[in-house]
Amino acid sequence: MKCARCDHDYPDTDRFCGRCGLARTTDGSSVDPLVGLVIAGRYTIERRIGVGGMGTVYLGTHHALGHRVAVKVLHERFNRDTQLKQRFENEARTYSKLSHPNLVQLHDSGTAADGTLFMVMEYCPGTMLSVLVRERKTLPCKLGVDIVTQVAQGLTAAHNAGFVHRDLKPDNVMLMESRPGKYHVKLLDFGIAKNLDEEYPTLTQAGMVFGTPEYMSPEQARGERVDERTDIYALGTILYELLTGKPPFTGTNKMNVMHRQASEPPTPPSALMDVPLAVEAVVLRCLEKSAEDRFPNAVALIEALEAALGIEAPNAPPLPPPPKEQPTKTPTIHNGQVSARFTPPPVRTPAPRHWLGVGVVAGVFTAAVGAAMVFGGGEPDVEPPPAPAVGGPLAPPSVAAPAPATVTPLSPVSAAPEIAPRPAPKSAPAVKPPPKAPAPPAMTQKARKTAFADARKFLRSGQFDEADRRATRLLEVFPGDAEYKGFRDQVRKTREALAKGRKAFDRDDCVTALRLLGPVVEVAPGAQGASHIVNTCRNALPPKEL
Repeated sequence: MKCARCDHDYPDTDRFCGRCGLARTTDGSSVDPLVGLVIAGRYTIERRIGVGGMGTVYLGTHHALGHRVAVKVLHERFNRDTQLKQRFENEARTYSKLSHPNLVQLHDSGTAADGTLFMVMEYCPGTMLSVLVRERKTLPCKLGVDIVTQVAQGLTAAHNAGFVHRDLKPDNVMLMESRPGKYHVKLLDFGIAKNLDEEYPTLTQAGMVFGTPEYMSPEQARGERVDERTDIYALGTILYELLTGKPPFTGTNKMNVMHRQASEPPTPPSALMDVPLAVEAVVLRCLEKSAEDRFPNAVALIEALEAALGIEAPNAPPLPPPPKEQPTKTPTIHNGQVSARFTPPPVRTPAPRHWLGVGVVAGVFTAAVGAAMVFGGGEPDVEPPPAPAVGGPLAPPSVAAPAPATVTPLSPVSAAPEIAPRPAPKSAPAVKPPPKAPAPPAMTQKARKTAFADARKFLRSGQFDEADRRATRLLEVFPGDAEYKGFRDQVRKTREALAKGRKAFDRDDCVTALRLLGPVVEVAPGAQGASHIVNTCRNALPPKEL
């Protein structure tokens, strides 16, 4: 029989638990001794809602506020286990440093009067992802990608805070239905989360394996150091299961499953179900055996999933500015001559205090008037009225009407200069296209070999920028040369491996540092610091890890 308090197995004939002394109930029904108790003087335990390997989760109510909470307590049988108690406290510390809509929030933690460790968290009523998969077998591609994207969003916050989950699986993903067929995702259980900064005592010894074999990354299965790309692999296995109905590697023998995770390539999802090839490519990149070949972080994974589904970026391009109004040219005839008069654009009343706009409009108007004067020969388009007689006003039309003007026809010869149109203004010169960049000069065979030899020397001495520049120069002259292209790719990969190796050494990950910097030392022995790091790590690691 299993004890309801500490889960200890004891004979059915015993009336009391041999570990905690809990008495058996007379009717034989399972009774949890914590139900009904008050934790920390303000949380009443109502019922058990989940049991894990290290603790039990209860539904509770806050006395003063009345809202429901989830109360997780450490199993009583572990109260004397120093390491597990430390791990439980570390989980509470991890939750306290994380805040994101896709992560469970911590409200309180501490030790009860009887010495039981507890933590009070946000209560998330919903369905476990594992339950949904068991019911539906597979999920639509769009829904599966949406769930994994939300988990990746929560992981981004955890990774930015320096934590790796290490136990991603459908059992640790809670789905809360926001509307029919749509879910808000919460990521649970940071019990074995790894702090990459190691702010508290290390509980994981070298070679120890934690996690669930079906969702372990190859480096995790081998007991090696982990980083955020370990969670990327686990996310790939979850998405694989949502699309095909099962993880990439399964079996009753857990050691065999871990071995397959580390060495066997997964079956493409499209071979099992109808999966879009773009989504399949994302899944298979997550499941790469080498962490270097996976997505570098959860943000890159989210972008790849959105691109695979054809989701457009939320930021729309800015609208182009409205076209400026240009002055119009209106031909007029004055004294038998054709002239061009520019009509300026309409002047808009500027807003108060916008004196800069007023100045711009006035400048345009002045320029238009000046152009009209130039092209109109400086003569007004309308003949002014005759001036009045000196010393008196103008006579009324009825008293002194002017005599009708006599029109004398012009001879063809004399009329020609009068009616001939003025020459049109010269058009602005055409804008010349920018000169093309000069083609790289030809290179003799001897100069070509010398330049390539110099580029190799710069690579061996660790001067990656100069080697890259010289290789690029050779490719400009000989764009189709595969040898030069391969050399430039080698330079860039070596430079990237050196940077990653230094970061691994800074966080005391000598296994990764050796794996990255070993090839660097062979290709570029003069790279700054690479040989020193390799020698230091070889002296620090035991022979079995070299």
